[in-house]
Amino acid sequence: MYLSEKNKVYYEVINKYAKKDFLIFIHGLGSNSTEWKGIMDLLKKEGYPVMSVDLRGHGKSQLFNSYRLEDFASDINKILEKERIKKKVILIGHSMGGMVSLIFFKHFKKSVHKLILINTTYKNIGKTSPLRVFLPLTKIVLKHWNNTKGSIDFSNFKNKPAGYTFVKTAIQNNTKVLLECINNMIDYDASKIIKEINIPVLIIASRYDKVFTLKTQRYMHRNIKNSTLKILDGTHLIIIKTPNLISKEILDFIIKK
Repeated sequence: MYLSEKNKVYYEVINKYAKKDFLIFIHGLGSNSTEWKGIMDLLKKEGYPVMSVDLRGHGKSQLFNSYRLEDFASDINKILEKERIKKKVILIGHSMGGMVSLIFFKHFKKSVHKLILINTTYKNIGKTSPLRVFLPLTKIVLKHWNNTKGSIDFSNFKNKPAGYTFVKTAIQNNTKVLLECINNMIDYDASKIIKEINIPVLIIASRYDKVFTLKTQRYMHRNIKNSTLKILDGTHLIIIKTPNLISKEILDFIIKK
């Protein structure tokens, strides 16, 4: 299904009219909704209404002119309006998707019942990271390089090494989309947002995540009043590698009153 004929954003809704909590899955940078396939298959069997979206410029969605995290959050809200989803939702975001979830909460907090943040961050990835060094280069590349994109089924990477997955992601995605997203992530700061959250939050951290460290996850836990921190054995791609484990943590959290 599509957001509109003019701006096409691919999304899928399953069990729409089920009376349980409505779950929205938001993928990470360069990924798409297929990274959630193993988890969604398990949760829809439990009768939960679920929605997954390919963020603009990712997966089956069209290329746009802007890739701010606010744009991604706004698209999701428009989909909820288009589908007439009136009940409060549970946002489940992985990596950049967790960052989008926090932005969504900031602008549409009345629509959010709970948050589940998986291997994500509350603050920019660039000011203390090597990525800052590459900013001048990315601006040159953005101006002159705009390759086409393909749509990868990330659920097939369950038994692939992380390096293989990251290389395929870089090759198959539109370079402009990736670099603009990175630029926007570098300027991201949700420090104030996390201190204003007043709903239940589950933070899932992977012990061997090299992208967003345990230090970051523990900081979020300390600053989000009603949060639970779960540290699991795994890497940044834990949602693809061990969907059964993540599904269990999600179920345990959402059934709590």
